[in-house]
Amino acid sequence: MTKNNSIDTNYTRSNLKALLRYHYFFFIVIVLGGLIYCFVSIDGILNIPTDGAFKNTEKTKMIDKDFDRKTIQKLDSLNFSDENDTITLPEGRINPFL
Repeated sequence: MTKNNSIDTNYTRSNLKALLRYHYFFFIVIVLGGLIYCFVSIDGILNIPTDGAFKNTEKTKMIDKDFDRKTIQKLDSLNFSDENDTITLPEGRINPFL
């Protein structure tokens, strides 16, 4: 009986020595495996196709039907940046930006 126990102990010690010898390698392999799993999971989540019908119904819900008409008129009255307007300054004032 003691002979079998000593063999098992020697076998366990040799496995423990091998584990301690290569523990950095095992740690790096486990960490890299975890990182690869995370990246693949995130990529899978980001590449899920969207439901077009659901997106369109939510988009129509987002459009507010009671949008402020005064704001729409103000936005329509704005000029584009490429349009030149003549600026009239009050009398006695100069434009420092010209």
